[in-house]
Amino acid sequence: MNMEWAGPGPFALAALLDSLTAVLVGQWLLDHGRINWRLAALACLAFLLLLPVNGAGMAGVEITAVLPALPAILSTHFGYVWLAGVVVMALLLTVALRPVPARLAGGVILTGFVYLRARTGHVADAGMFSIAAAVHTVHLLAAGAWAGSALVFVTRHTRQGRTFDTHAARRLSQLAAWALLLIALTGAANVWRMLAGPLVSGFWQQPWGVILKVKLLLVGVAVLLGATNRWSVLPALDLQAVSGQRRFLALLWLEILAFAGVFACAALLGSTSPPMNM
Repeated sequence: MNMEWAGPGPFALAALLDSLTAVLVGQWLLDHGRINWRLAALACLAFLLLLPVNGAGMAGVEITAVLPALPAILSTHFGYVWLAGVVVMALLLTVALRPVPARLAGGVILTGFVYLRARTGHVADAGMFSIAAAVHTVHLLAAGAWAGSALVFVTRHTRQGRTFDTHAARRLSQLAAWALLLIALTGAANVWRMLAGPLVSGFWQQPWGVILKVKLLLVGVAVLLGATNRWSVLPALDLQAVSGQRRFLALLWLEILAFAGVFACAALLGSTSPPMNM
C-alpha cells in the first residue's frame, strides 16, 4: 500500500512554516523574549497560505480554482483552526512590533501559534484539547528550542567582528540537552499514537516507514554533533581562541544541516498518511 501524497505544495509550505516557527522559538529564547517582527510576518504569511494550499488538496482542485471552495473549507475543523490562527497571528505581530519586549505575553502567544500549527497536522483528529495535541505542541516547541536557537546563534556569530559569547554557547548547549529530552519523549509518544493500529506488511520498507527511519537517523546525527560540542569542544577548548570558536561553529552548521533534513522529513510525513491495515 502506498502512502497518500498531498502534493508538493503542502509539503513545501509545511517545511517553510516549521522552519520559521523554529527560528522564532529559538530567537525568543536567546533574546530574552524579543520577537523579530520580520520573522513573525513571514511565519504569519506562511500560515495564511495554509488555507488555499491545503484547502486545494482537501477540495481536490488546483490552487487556482480553490476560491469557490473556501467557504466550505472554512466550516471544517481545519477552517476553524485557520481562523483562530488569524487572531493569534495578529497578536503575535502586535507583540513583535513593540519597542519593549513583552516576554511572557510573547511566549504565550508563540506557544498558541505552535499549538495551532500542531492542530493542522496528524493530531487534527485527536480533539481540540487532547493530550495528543499538547504532546505534539511540546514536540514542536522543543524542536524549535534546539534547532532554532542553534541557527540564530551560529548566524550571528559567523559575522565578522562579532565577539564570541562563551556564556551563550554554554547556555545553548544546555538548552539543546533539555530540548533533546523533550523531543525524545514526545516523539516516541507521537509515533506510538500514529502507529497504534495494525501495520501493513513490510511497513518499514514502505515510503512512509523509510522517511521515518531517515528522520530518526538525521536526529541521531544531530545528537552526535551536539554531544561532541557539549562534551568535547566546550570543556577542552578555550572558546576565546579562534580555532575553538571555528570548531564549535562548524559543528553547529553541520547540526543545522541535519535539522534541515529532519524538518524536510517531518514535512513529508505530515503531508502523507502512514500505510495501515484497514
